[in-house]
Amino acid sequence: MRRVQTLSVLALTGALLSACSTTGTVSGDTTKPAVSLSATPTTLSGAGTVSLVATATDNVGVKSVTFYRGDTRLAEDTTSPYEYSDSVSATSGTLTYRAVAVDAAGNASDAATATVTVTAPSTGTPPTVSATVTQATPGQVVVTADAKDDQGVTKVEFYEGDKLLSTSTASPYTAAVSYTAAQNGSHTVTVKAYDAQNNVATTTVTFTVAVPVPANDAPPSVALASSNTPLNRPGTLTFTADAKDDLGIARVEFYLDGALINTAATAPYTASIQLAPLENSTHTVTVRAYDTSGQMATAAQTFTVGVFDAANDSVASAFALSLGTPQNGTIAGQSRDMDYFKYTATAGEMLKLTVKSVSVNPSSTLDPYVMILMPDGKTVLEKDDDGGAGLESEIRFNAPVSGTYTVVVTSFIIHDDPNATDDKPTNTYQIALTRR
Repeated sequence: MRRVQTLSVLALTGALLSACSTTGTVSGDTTKPAVSLSATPTTLSGAGTVSLVATATDNVGVKSVTFYRGDTRLAEDTTSPYEYSDSVSATSGTLTYRAVAVDAAGNASDAATATVTVTAPSTGTPPTVSATVTQATPGQVVVTADAKDDQGVTKVEFYEGDKLLSTSTASPYTAAVSYTAAQNGSHTVTVKAYDAQNNVATTTVTFTVAVPVPANDAPPSVALASSNTPLNRPGTLTFTADAKDDLGIARVEFYLDGALINTAATAPYTASIQLAPLENSTHTVTVRAYDTSGQMATAAQTFTVGVFDAANDSVASAFALSLGTPQNGTIAGQSRDMDYFKYTATAGEMLKLTVKSVSVNPSSTLDPYVMILMPDGKTVLEKDDDGGAGLESEIRFNAPVSGTYTVVVTSFIIHDDPNATDDKPTNTYQIALTRR
């Protein structure tokens, strides 16, 4: 009986030893540990050290915590507190750290993350950039930029005029652009390269687009018409182009006195301008219609703007005159229009007042009449109707006293006839006050 008892004890001891394996695994444990991660500091200006601290827990016990920067394994810590110090170089960017905890059963936790932003110290040195162009087929253009910087290039932008074509944040820095025959001709792309300190380098590359035009493609035709908006009232004047082509219109461009004001890609092809006193003069609107092959037709229309502004129709609301700064106006909008201006002069100041019409705008119909009133607003200091060819009206005077003088501009037709009227939208003028 004793021998049997001894064997039973040995068997029990063997079973216990088998249950406690020397490999350290815990049979039946499938619960993953939990882990959190902190990084200090979260921002660096230049090179430095990042301290990583992980807090890990498990229902049985944590075996180790492994630290990573991105996908790079940094270190493994098997004892709490789980820590690691990482040396960081002065390269601008965002670093992402991970911590993974493993328990005695081999269960791995979900990764905990922390980020650190590194800003390299400014060197004040901008990047360098150059650009090349390739055209695999006519109209298919690829602009490639070669950008370099000691701290790294953050982005490269490609522009044609003010239009941003593309932004590239990684090498190779490229922009692909497609052109049609309607865009045949010379094009210039501006390339801007930025570094982490926002230093910028710029270069340009010019190339020619020559998409073949079908031999039987007829050029477009275009006609221009304007709305019936009166030209002597503030408001909007709209121009409409009637553009036609056998294969289609690509775009219609509108120019006011040579400056592009609108591009219309689909019908109706229109452009609008706002009428205001400062635009009183003769203007020309030109329209250019392009077909899908790049052929162009043009038309133009000339018009005169004579917008009156009732705001200066009394002494109390007179516009201020600035020395050497001409102002445009119109004697229109009411049957007996008078425009008032004011200037504060010093006694003895020697001045010259001119009011021009046809010498500034050959289409003007105004024969100007001008009066200068003393600071009391009633006494006429000077008056003038004709200053000679090209001047229309000119008054040279010395201010007898200090104070605010009033200038009245009207039409010679109505200045001394209470029954006369002169209300033409083409009664434009330009007034100027200078020292002599």
